[in-house]
Amino acid sequence: MAERYADVLIVTVNPHETTALSKALSLATGQPHAPKTIGKRVYNDFGTLNGASIFHLLTEMGSGGRGGSQRSVDMAIDTINPEVVIAVGIAFGVDEKKQKIGDILISSQLWTYELRRVGTEEGKEIVPRGDKPHASTRLINFFENFNQLKWEGAKAKAGLILTGDKLIDNIDYRNELLKYEGEAIGGEMEGAGVYIACEENKVDWIVIKAICDWADGKKNLRKNQRQAKAAANAAAFVAEALKSFVLIEKSPRSESAKAHPPAISVDALDETRRKSDLKTLTVLFGLMPRPLVSHFLEEANEDRWIYDILTEVEPAEKYVGSAMIHFYDQQLKARVDGFFKYWLQTQEDSAGFFEDPLSTGIARRVHWSREPTDFDKRYPRFHKRVKLAYESFKQLNAYLRDNFPELDLESLDRGGVARYVEWTDEIKREVAEIRKSLLKEKQKDNEGRSASAGETLESDGAT
Repeated sequence: MAERYADVLIVTVNPHETTALSKALSLATGQPHAPKTIGKRVYNDFGTLNGASIFHLLTEMGSGGRGGSQRSVDMAIDTINPEVVIAVGIAFGVDEKKQKIGDILISSQLWTYELRRVGTEEGKEIVPRGDKPHASTRLINFFENFNQLKWEGAKAKAGLILTGDKLIDNIDYRNELLKYEGEAIGGEMEGAGVYIACEENKVDWIVIKAICDWADGKKNLRKNQRQAKAAANAAAFVAEALKSFVLIEKSPRSESAKAHPPAISVDALDETRRKSDLKTLTVLFGLMPRPLVSHFLEEANEDRWIYDILTEVEPAEKYVGSAMIHFYDQQLKARVDGFFKYWLQTQEDSAGFFEDPLSTGIARRVHWSREPTDFDKRYPRFHKRVKLAYESFKQLNAYLRDNFPELDLESLDRGGVARYVEWTDEIKREVAEIRKSLLKEKQKDNEGRSASAGETLESDGAT
């Protein structure tokens, strides 16, 4: 089985579903999605909720076909190895008297209605033969607990959901299906594919969708408005549940983490947290590779403060920035931009400058997401900060080499972690100006020394 990139994989199909999910998860996690190409699919990484890493996958409509939910989810399980798969989006309702547009449907079971036997010509009997799989008991319990104890939004109900590749917009056909499954609460198109892919790979799954129409021939009536409302309700329900309750129970501290304690002690970090110095914690957390983060979270026995760091620093972008790097296991995102903006200002100035700043990995590779501030344009100070950055990364690399020999650190000299991102042209131009300025200063110093030496010689000769 592949390395686990995500604990929870959420699947959507149409633009309304995807947009609604993005908004709901970004609001819950406090960070925008980060697209990642893994294998042959693009996934959107939304960070973590209650310790569970959340990925999103977009599939084509229906279960079948190369881009349908069955093939796409099967590939995702093989590639990113999620523990849970949730299909989120829009569905049709079956009872306008008891249901409303926007009501949320939770699959306790699915009925794959495509598989049916057509009987004798005289009776024209249609006999259902499709599966009626139960969604994962664990997930039904999780979302039903949230629904009954915490959810205050649109009405949500668990029950049997019809699923098949047909886009149903015919009331006679809908009612025909209901003759065989009178307990059905609605229907959709991707659940069968999700179920098949997950059952074969022993992955927990569930379908959570909201009503956008009644499959009665009036699907185009206020279509966009209704789909947007339904998608928003389903997405909000799932995001709030993941934020409110712990879905993924993490295993005890690994032997690797036990053997390699973090360079920055847990006590020191926890003391910084108690002092509410979120700015410093943002930097420290961003620099720690995944094994150290895991170790710290397990030792600290809480991760709520991590959420606070990433969402409640005002303004967060001032310290975190938008430039990101992938650490060695390609899972943990570290934010580099704010490192120079805050961290280095807390250090003592070091003597001297780089003779050639562009020859260093830091100066060549670090990407800044906005124009330098006036402070940054004071060349000597800027240079000193780059110097401090380089020294800090050298120390980090030395620790990683000593404690994590399994990591590939062969090419980390002269730049370290920051080799993963690049400088903008504007910063390159600024550094070039710094170099010119330093050369001019050096020339003036040399000329001054030469003039002084000449005056000394003339004075000696006169004497």
